[in-house]
Amino acid sequence: MAGPIAHGVDQAMRRARGDRPPPPASAATGWLTFVVVTTSLSWLTAAVIGGPWRRDGDHLATRLLWAALYYAAVMGWQPLVGAWVARRGSDERAPVRRPRAIEIGFAVLLAVGLAALSMAVARLFGEPGGGATVALGADAALAVAGALVVLAVQAFTEELGWRGVPLRWAVARWGQRGGLVVQGLAWGVWYAPLFLVSGGAPSQSLPIAAGFALTCLLLGIVLGWLRIRSGSVFPSMVANLVLTVAGGLPMLAVVGSSGASGAVFRWPGWLVIGAAAAVLLIWRRRDLMGRR
Repeated sequence: MAGPIAHGVDQAMRRARGDRPPPPASAATGWLTFVVVTTSLSWLTAAVIGGPWRRDGDHLATRLLWAALYYAAVMGWQPLVGAWVARRGSDERAPVRRPRAIEIGFAVLLAVGLAALSMAVARLFGEPGGGATVALGADAALAVAGALVVLAVQAFTEELGWRGVPLRWAVARWGQRGGLVVQGLAWGVWYAPLFLVSGGAPSQSLPIAAGFALTCLLLGIVLGWLRIRSGSVFPSMVANLVLTVAGGLPMLAVVGSSGASGAVFRWPGWLVIGAAAAVLLIWRRRDLMGRR
């Protein structure tokens, strides 16, 4: 009887702490439902609206705004819908508590550090510097401000979906390390249409999509760890936004290479983010899902 009694006491203590992970079977079902719904909606949206809404003759600031709007249309609302469908009938609540200032500050420093180190690696191997600069007149400043607002909303909805309750399900089903890896890999597959539709011929777009899937796998581990450590999606949202503004948006808005400014999402980022992800997976040995 010691086994069942000990199990019951452990479950009672978990409930008292508010740590109530779903059973593995229901966690797997919720996770699979979220991934299928979210990915299908994004792929369908990308197929319907086509590539980014930009004209090469537009001012760079205008292209940034159009790229942000396209990004939000294809990758913005779908995680919320997917999470809502997957959570129907469940009492799971999304981790949206107000974060502490130190958690936000750490998220900003982490994102800036990853981007800066990736750029340094790119420059070390002879890549040119950043792409074109933006001359901020009144209209251009308004376009850039609009792009930042759109990206902030998109980053929040993306993190609330992928690093919200579905991440909790992934960790409950596959464990801490396995859950972080699985959600990062699925996150990369979700991003594929952004590059398959806008990347030109398959011979050009497929390697880009595969490379970004690897980026998401590694970055998803870091952002997932950040969300679990803080118990809120806001730090991972801030890190996501900083990285998108620093490197992701130029890749969509600038025709051709954006130079080392987008290095964090390419092979230099694989080295830098991969090292960070490996350290986090090895260093954190205990179950972090106790931090809600």
